[in-house]
Amino acid sequence: MKKNRDDSPDKAKSPVGSDRPESGESAFEPLEIDRHISLAANQREIFRRFNQNPDLAKMLLINPVLAFADAGITLTPEIKRHVLETIQHSPRMRLRRSELEGKLREQIGETAQPNNPAWVSSFLFNKLRLTPLDTSGYEPQYVEPLNAEIIKRLQARLPKRRPRPAGKRKLMGTLISVAPWKPTIRRFDLEAALPKLKASRSTPPEVTLQHLYFYKDSHPLVRDLLELGIIQRRAFPIHTGDSYRQIKDGNKPNAFRSWIKSIRFSEKPKR
Repeated sequence: MKKNRDDSPDKAKSPVGSDRPESGESAFEPLEIDRHISLAANQREIFRRFNQNPDLAKMLLINPVLAFADAGITLTPEIKRHVLETIQHSPRMRLRRSELEGKLREQIGETAQPNNPAWVSSFLFNKLRLTPLDTSGYEPQYVEPLNAEIIKRLQARLPKRRPRPAGKRKLMGTLISVAPWKPTIRRFDLEAALPKLKASRSTPPEVTLQHLYFYKDSHPLVRDLLELGIIQRRAFPIHTGDSYRQIKDGNKPNAFRSWIKSIRFSEKPKR
């Protein structure tokens, strides 16, 4: 399954929430997972629990940590992080994210927060002592998809809608269209040359990724921070505890619960 995420900033609330299900006691026997080896050793039992509860299995796509809790499975903070990162990124992306997080933590002595605009501002102007830049009127450069020209040609060849003659009955049918390419944070061109910007008269209290882009060549750590921010924004979205419970109770619509009929896991051990 392809995992996408929009370009909205990270939610302030924790996506993990409470470990305990809100709807009373769990119907499962308690199972504690405190190490990676325990996760692997109990794989068949974990799969069995979700296979026997299709509705709960679909909640793995909403928030896997809370779905585990509803299945009677308690995870340590380290395993929670592992579970979340496994669903959020591909193996290659997880490795790069881990490398960047480790490097930045070692260099600055704390956890980098590229999607926290206030933290980024403090990092740039208090930690690195960079000069604030006036970015008003400028937009980041983007890398267009390889098939951008193909999309343009297809769009031009699509049949045009003809006006319906007066008195004619409207026919039901499907309108075919090709979605135009739109620039997104995930397609920032990190190799593009930056314009020469003037110093800002004031220090911005917040710096978003769009503005951080214009500082990418100011310091090696800024480029790493920007790349990490892009990776975080590309992560598969994980709902907060409150959102999870609303979707589970049927009080909030969600495409995964509507479109996906079931999720099945193989309970046979791998050879």
